[in-house]
Amino acid sequence: MSQMGQYGGQYFVCYDLQWGGKHHPDIPVYFKTNLGHGKNKPHSALETDESNLSAFLLQHFFEVQRRLLSPPEVTHKIADNTLEVTLRFDSDNPAESGRIWWMFDRGTDGSGAYLNKFFPDDQWLEMTADKENGIWTAEIPLTGSAKTIDFYSNHRKTIGYKGEDYPSYLSSAYRRISLKN
Repeated sequence: MSQMGQYGGQYFVCYDLQWGGKHHPDIPVYFKTNLGHGKNKPHSALETDESNLSAFLLQHFFEVQRRLLSPPEVTHKIADNTLEVTLRFDSDNPAESGRIWWMFDRGTDGSGAYLNKFFPDDQWLEMTADKENGIWTAEIPLTGSAKTIDFYSNHRKTIGYKGEDYPSYLSSAYRRISLKN
């Protein structure tokens, strides 16, 4: 599982999040909101209990209770000045939580505007869950002047090993949606 923007850890610059999210949504990633590129301004809603590396290694080498999430299928539609986002996980391996972040009119991948603009503290939501069916939804209010919206979500799944819990997180594919025709 790729980890982006770790505190004090190694960081790999990714200039093609939008392209990767569109063409390879099945690659598991985890985006730590507003960290990376030498920035250390974590989002106010950032997950603080993440132990992805331990969970990944334990699942890879040992028999664990509960397995890591697989990337969800992401769909969206625009209706009544709202972006409706739906994520579908395997119903036999549901996520425990869902949180979505968005940003309007972010710069192009790898540009200074892209790297220096943070996800705003007021542009995130806890998603609504239908855990029995593995579905998470969110309704994001759109602004009349925005040309694009970028979004992704993070989801927790706790891995158990020898009586210890290891919260892991997986992000949905990063998406940019055009709001103007």
